[in-house]
Amino acid sequence: MIGNSTGGVIRDGWGLCPNRAALCYLAGKGGVPAQAPAGESEEEAMTFEEKVERLNAIEDIKQLKARYCQLCDAGYDPDGIAAMFVEDGIWDGGPQFGCHEGREAIHSFFSGVSNDIVFAAHLVLNPIITVDGDTANGKWWLIMPCTTELGGGPREARWLLAEYDDDYVRVDGTWYYKHLRIDLKFFTPHKDGWVET
Repeated sequence: MIGNSTGGVIRDGWGLCPNRAALCYLAGKGGVPAQAPAGESEEEAMTFEEKVERLNAIEDIKQLKARYCQLCDAGYDPDGIAAMFVEDGIWDGGPQFGCHEGREAIHSFFSGVSNDIVFAAHLVLNPIITVDGDTANGKWWLIMPCTTELGGGPREARWLLAEYDDDYVRVDGTWYYKHLRIDLKFFTPHKDGWVET
């Protein structure tokens, strides 16, 4: 090992970037990335710029999900939610909520959701986001306390638990939903609990 002018350490032609966030290939290439040596993970072999780009994409996707939840909790705004999907995007709520393909169908679906769910708090957590260029996938848990008037019936407090499996695409620098999937675990009245569901 020898030191270098950036304060990193060269090891078999590889050096640690100054912020110690990514490895840069220093031998004759001036930081141009190359294939990682045996034993180095793909993430360790990323340049600092590549790692920053990936982290920025992850943060943008987190903000996309947060805005989606905000719009759902504000009466399921159909204009705002539909605009988050690409033109041929898919919102797939499974057997409980149906599959809606294309912005127009997604808009139509959310135009009526607030008639059945009059209050909702979308609490998403445990994101696992993988980015591959201009595409990405995100997996999240959703916990949602809500108030329903299903089928015009009486108001009822309910709990919903589900997993999201989202595909995203970046278009002209902006991330959109390509395919949002919901794996519903339970959607049960508060008074009954979820043991029997």
